[in-house]
Amino acid sequence: MTRILVIDDEPINHQLVGRALVSLQAEIHFAQDGKSGISQARNLKPDIIITDVMMPDINGYEVTRILRREPQFAGIPVLVLTAQSGLEDKLKSFEVGADDHLTKPFEPAELLVRVTAMLRRAEAMKGPFPQDPPNRLVHSFKPLVHDDCGAWIPADVALLLSVTAWP
Repeated sequence: MTRILVIDDEPINHQLVGRALVSLQAEIHFAQDGKSGISQARNLKPDIIITDVMMPDINGYEVTRILRREPQFAGIPVLVLTAQSGLEDKLKSFEVGADDHLTKPFEPAELLVRVTAMLRRAEAMKGPFPQDPPNRLVHSFKPLVHDDCGAWIPADVALLLSVTAWP
């Protein structure tokens, strides 16, 4: 069964997200703040994480940044769901490693479609890939795709292999 973790300090948002995603028939878990969200993510190993930005202890950008540094979360989709709608806010979501950004208030159908697409993409990335890509492929893309630390993450390699016509 699909596991979804929603990190948001507002209980009303837990209800709204839960109702929007009910048709997925997924286990939906909720965390009230960034610290407990990180802890729950490590314990639950969710299939997708939805996080707010503005929370009292650790904001959603920092939650995303922390989780993205851990290998087990490299391929887990992260959706930032926030009231912050400016271009800089959206760009920051992607800069810290989020896969998508959706502004509150949101349309339930749009959230459902985005989450479904992200889950489908994550599942496709688990497909069979060659175990040992040639160094020429990895080195040719290294200056272009990397995380904040400059290190390759598994999702990068999987994406490169799926995009290129690997014989």
